[in-house]
Amino acid sequence: METNMAKKKINHRKRARRVWPRLVQIAQLKEFDTYGENAGSIGLHHRSAAWYLGVLQAECSRRGYPPLQALVVNKTLGKPGKGYTETSTTGPAYDKAVRQVWRYDWPKTAPF
Repeated sequence: METNMAKKKINHRKRARRVWPRLVQIAQLKEFDTYGENAGSIGLHHRSAAWYLGVLQAECSRRGYPPLQALVVNKTLGKPGKGYTETSTTGPAYDKAVRQVWRYDWPKTAPF
């Protein structure tokens, strides 16, 4: 039996655009966001974040931007999850990526 939910296509690009301003603000404050806070800011469960953060990762990489999604971390571990592939999730490479994100002059709205 097929339901209406099964027919509805989820627009992860739209979700990525919705969280962009929040992440830009967090970058400007030189802070981090948790998956729960990030997803919750657009009314979603934290497990949804992997999909739209993957869109952000691809768009940042394609445009030569630092990995903005690096600022979204697991609340307990304080680091990104398995979907973050830009650098390792700990150590000097990750720390450097975060510093680049914090210093970057981000557009206020998503450029995609």
